[in-house]
Amino acid sequence: MLKKYLKKIQSFDEDRKKIIMIIGVPIVMIIVVFVWLAYADFGQKEEVKENVKEEKISDFEVFKKGLNITLVELRSLFGDLREKIKQSNSFDIEVQENIK
Repeated sequence: MLKKYLKKIQSFDEDRKKIIMIIGVPIVMIIVVFVWLAYADFGQKEEVKENVKEEKISDFEVFKKGLNITLVELRSLFGDLREKIKQSNSFDIEVQENIK
């Protein structure tokens, strides 16, 4: 059935195909958006709170931990870069003697 319908559409002239596309594409887009919205759960969710101790961390502690992680990553990056610089490249040049 679908194959027959597609063959019928393919046999139409270009102007009719454009009209079908101008009407069909927005309809399909709307259907896709509605299906997406139906599957997305935008309702309110009950928040379950367990007995978790909330620790207050000062801004300085957060900054200190972030800076420490950044410095460790930079040290690793520069170490890798230093190893790359120490590597040497070698090239072998062969000269052909049969050049005219």
